Amino acid sequence: MVKIKIVLFTHVSTEFPLTEGLRKEVWLTAKELFKEGHNVEIRSFIPDKYNPFKKKTECIKEGIKIIRGTIFNMCCFKTEILHIFSHPCPDIYPVINFAKYTKCFLTITDGELCRFWKGKLAPIISSMINKKVNSIFLQTDYQKKIADKYLKCKTVVIPPIIPIFSQTKKKSKTPSILFMSHLIKHKGIYEVLNAFKELREEQKINLIIADSKITKDTKKVYEYISRIGTKNIYLKKVVNPETELSNAWIYLYYFNSANNTFSLPLSLFESIQTNTPFISSDVGGMNEYFNSDFLIKPGNYKLLKKKIKELIKDYSKLNAGKILLKPVNNKDITKQLIKEYASASS
Repeated sequence: MVKIKIVLFTHVSTEFPLTEGLRKEVWLTAKELFKEGHNVEIRSFIPDKYNPFKKKTECIKEGIKIIRGTIFNMCCFKTEILHIFSHPCPDIYPVINFAKYTKCFLTITDGELCRFWKGKLAPIISSMINKKVNSIFLQTDYQKKIADKYLKCKTVVIPPIIPIFSQTKKKSKTPSILFMSHLIKHKGIYEVLNAFKELREEQKINLIIADSKITKDTKKVYEYISRIGTKNIYLKKVVNPETELSNAWIYLYYFNSANNTFSLPLSLFESIQTNTPFISSDVGGMNEYFNSDFLIKPGNYKLLKKKIKELIKDYSKLNAGKILLKPVNNKDITKQLIKEYASASS
């Protein structure tokens, strides 16, 4: 095997602990490529508010170099493979145009490509991607149809590298619902709270909310929780997903559209591995991988409440392993990535 230099680049900060899907996906991909013997490096931006002196930081984690900095000190480097994890946005302009690389690839995780074609800079971004990117990696056929409509370069559907958790049968004594997400309107937090408000009046049940602390809406959400009452609602910050999922009865990943959310959320794969059934929104390409019995239309908290009650009632019969419709194997996915790297023209 020929050892190659690969830089994985993302516009979001890769500080640990990793609190969000895109950051996790970059890290998991780096680890799998490193296992295959390649020279892997991660580069990402640090938001200006956390980096007032515009410094660049470097560290080594599990043999992988992680470099974080600003647009001005992060984009001038040399590599064989540049693999960007982002949506089509101005943030990727500096690295695509200033880095020196042999081949360039772009992974887009957003369910609807952040509807980039509606932005004012869409013609510039599209032209840049078509000229500079060898292939775009997408996670669902739904995404591919959109990309093929607005972009001319090659598109390939590759599922995400997923975390590996241990399965458990140990659950909390009281039925509990887990919601891990950004506390923001389009991520469905208000539908979750409204459904729970009515549920707790009918039965004993707990709601655990794990807040990523990434968004600015947290204060508004906490105020809303105070208004509806905090009974049986447990607020946590960044948590260990494996621990929380193992303890929960049901995991909720509920959002209002496929836009601005992961096409195939990593936490749903985590949920399945811990034998925890989930309820998620039936949008985008979700039904390509997940059993429709666990997907519901978004924007209706009454429907969400009904589905939660159904799962709790039949809980002893549920098998989270039956949720996944297609096998996802990290080794096979990594081989597919390496094959795409090798087959693309320089």
